[in-house]
Amino acid sequence: MGTHLVHSEILVINPTSSPAIGHKVGAGVDDIGRKNPSARIIVETMTAGPAGIKTQQDIDDAARLVLDRVRRHPDGIAVVACFADPGVAAVRGHFPAARILGCGEQAIREASRGGRRYGILSLSPGAAVRHRLMARILGVEACYLGSVPLSDNPMDASWHPGIAPLLQSAASLKTMGAAAIVIGCAGMGAFRDPLARAIGLPVIDPLESAVTQALRIGNATTAM
Repeated sequence: MGTHLVHSEILVINPTSSPAIGHKVGAGVDDIGRKNPSARIIVETMTAGPAGIKTQQDIDDAARLVLDRVRRHPDGIAVVACFADPGVAAVRGHFPAARILGCGEQAIREASRGGRRYGILSLSPGAAVRHRLMARILGVEACYLGSVPLSDNPMDASWHPGIAPLLQSAASLKTMGAAAIVIGCAGMGAFRDPLARAIGLPVIDPLESAVTQALRIGNATTAM
């Protein structure tokens, strides 16, 4: 049975069934919670979901679960902890009043603010097509310089790259003219600060970006 939310609570949805991915998302949320001790943030893993988000079928399967989760308990604020944002558009289509944020879209909004040019550290070469489409939908395609993959394979539950491949790919994006770097995964926030120090550019963790925005929305709602 899902957790019932009140309006000021934030539900962070891990759209995969992977406990390892859920753990990484939970660790990222814990870091945010320590900076916002009054926040009520719940992480929920979709146990019927795909093991990872690797293919369009995985995205579609996860989207149905996210939609069903929000349908059952539409109150509160939801964050989908996956850069592909599965289910976000579907929820908005079915429930226009729903307050739901996707990590991917929120990170792109933050990266491109003020016309800033940005690039994405991608988990696979094929993700670049989706990243460009996301930028186009958000109206910031002119700011998007490209995506540089970290690996030929998307991250699964056990894959952990270390900072070296991130730094190499971030350096390529900096050479391309990026003024900000987006980590194209919701479970790699631990790399943000060391990568930013090493590369000398702002680095955006999509999970932190989306949850921070959800906190702003929640605070504004509570103040009304």
